[in-house]
Amino acid sequence: MKTNFVELHSLRGIAALIVVSTHFLIVLPQFYSGVTLHSGWLPILLKYTPLHVLLGGFGSVVLFFALSGFVLTQAFLGGTRVAYGDYLIRRVLRILPAYWVAIVAAFVMAHMLSGYGDEGLSDWFHTRANQPPPTLDVLINHLALIGQFDTRKVNPAVWSLVHEMRISIVFPLLVAFVARHSVPRVLSIALLLVPLATLLHLLSPGLAATLQFVPIFIFGILLAMHRQAFSDWLLGKHVAFRIAAAVAAFLVVYYLRTTEMTPLWIGSIVVFVQGAAATFLMLVAISSATAGRVLKHRVAYFFGEISYSLYLWHAPILFAAIKLLGTLLPLALVMLIAFCASVIVATLSFHLIERPFMAIAKGVTSKRRNLVTF
Repeated sequence: MKTNFVELHSLRGIAALIVVSTHFLIVLPQFYSGVTLHSGWLPILLKYTPLHVLLGGFGSVVLFFALSGFVLTQAFLGGTRVAYGDYLIRRVLRILPAYWVAIVAAFVMAHMLSGYGDEGLSDWFHTRANQPPPTLDVLINHLALIGQFDTRKVNPAVWSLVHEMRISIVFPLLVAFVARHSVPRVLSIALLLVPLATLLHLLSPGLAATLQFVPIFIFGILLAMHRQAFSDWLLGKHVAFRIAAAVAAFLVVYYLRTTEMTPLWIGSIVVFVQGAAATFLMLVAISSATAGRVLKHRVAYFFGEISYSLYLWHAPILFAAIKLLGTLLPLALVMLIAFCASVIVATLSFHLIERPFMAIAKGVTSKRRNLVTF
C-alpha cells in the first residue's frame, strides 16, 4: 500500500509559502484593510487576478488540516494495530519540540526589540508586533499549546496549531468512527458538527473553533480510506470536468472569504465547504499525472520538507527584520531579507530539531513495542 505521497508533501510546501506571502503582504495597510481603486496598480493586480491566491493564508490552513487528516490516517491502514501511546508519542514529538524552540525565540525577540512606529504599516502589524512584551505566564500558556489563550501575543501564526494538537489527541477516535460507518453517514455526522460548533461558541469560543475544524480532518480520513475509489471516480470523468472541478475547488479554498461581520453560522458553513474543496484538490494532486509531475518538482518538495518550520518562524523573523532594518532599508528589501532568513532558519530547524525528534519518536515507540512483545 502506498504511504509516501510526494505530491501532497509538495502541496503542503506550496500552501506554507502562501501563508508566508499573506503575512508579508498584510504588513501593508492596503492589503490588510482592503483594496480600493485608489490603492495602486499592484494591490489591484493582487486583488482582481489569480495572484490573489498570495493572500489566501486561511485557505492554506484549511488545506493543512485536510492534509493532516489524510497523512495521519496512513498509520492506521493496512490492518496494522497502532497503540494509542505510540501514536501520541510520535505526534507530540513531531509538533512540540520545533514549536517550543520557535516560541521561546519569538518570546526573547519580543523582549529584546522595541516597537516600530511607522504609520505606513497596517493595523495587523502594529497589533501583533508592537504590543507590550509578553509575560512569563503568556509564554507558559503558549508552551502548553492546547489551552485557551491569546495566540496573537507571541507568534500570530500558531493559532492553528492549538486546533491541530487538540484534534490530534482524539484523532484515533475519528479514524475508528470513519472506519465503522459508510461515507454518506460520516458526511452527515460531519455536517452536523457545523451547527454544534455554532452552539458551543456560546460557551467556549476556543473549543467551538476546534470543533469547527474537525470535519476537515474527517474529509482527510475519508480520502485516505477510500483513495482508490475516489481516484477511479475522478479519472472516469471527462478531462473538461476534472479541470473545471479543480479550478472551482481552488477558487473555493483561496478566494471564498468571510469577515468579522459575517454571521458565525455562515462562517462555519464556509469552513466546511472549504475543507471539502481542499480535500478535492488533494484528490486531484494524487490522481492526476500532470499535477503529479508538477508537484514532484524538487523545489516544491524542498518547501514541503521545511513547511512546518517555515510556518513557525516566518512571522517572528518578519517582525524582527522590520524593527531592525525598517528605518535603514526599503521595506521591499527588508521583506526579501526576512524571507531568505526564514527559509534558512526553517531549513536548520528541520534538520536540527524536526528530523532528530522524529527519529527519537521512532526509536521510543519501537522499544515500547519490543517490551510489549517480550
